[in-house]
Amino acid sequence: MPQLTVIGYPLEFTLSPKIHNIWLNKYKLPCKYLQSSLNDEQFLDFIETKKFADYLGFNVTIPYKEKILKYLDYASQEVIKTGACNTVHIKNGKLYGYNTDYIATRNKLKGIKVNNCLVVGAGGYAKAAIEALCDEIPACNIDLCNRSIKTITNANYIGNINNVAKVYDLIIIAIPRSDTYYQIIEKFQDTKVIDATYAHEDILTKNVLLSGKELLIEQARYAFEIWFNILPEKLDLALL
Repeated sequence: MPQLTVIGYPLEFTLSPKIHNIWLNKYKLPCKYLQSSLNDEQFLDFIETKKFADYLGFNVTIPYKEKILKYLDYASQEVIKTGACNTVHIKNGKLYGYNTDYIATRNKLKGIKVNNCLVVGAGGYAKAAIEALCDEIPACNIDLCNRSIKTITNANYIGNINNVAKVYDLIIIAIPRSDTYYQIIEKFQDTKVIDATYAHEDILTKNVLLSGKELLIEQARYAFEIWFNILPEKLDLALL
């Protein structure tokens, strides 16, 4: 039986297996979705010794969305643009990389008016969100708040969250739950939010454009389509 998995570290809480196994059962596909918590050494072993040989594909999460790039045999335009990959399809032993975070985020931005956006974080999802903004809303001004400067050139780096003084139409949160996270939620509670993080419960704000769980489901739908050529129906959040 072919397998799918999600790789990341640490992988203490992930809803990806639950989401994909619901769809696998619904469409009666002979496949099982697992989870693989791999430290750096285990990640290299998984890739370099091709322990994925019996897999149909895998999802990639923190901290490997950027590290996986050099091992791909093919990278989609979204991966090339974002510099991050969250979905791999294995065909004839070769790794085909995609970024369904970008696809899900860009689709959600369609028809939304945004003049000024603040992105908090500079990891794999932040890169996907910024590229989605640039492509869907080219005139949007994008400010980037992060602890250190990374190689993101199409946003204005403003440093610490305490430096933020501008009024924004949209906040994109791409950092884990932390003191900074809750500070952002409180500071921008009247602003539309895309929240890339999720835990056992979503933190409610007045204007959630896309919650962490909704984003997870949407990007998973497009990953499932890549693997099986089936775009599954959206899941009720209550199932998670």
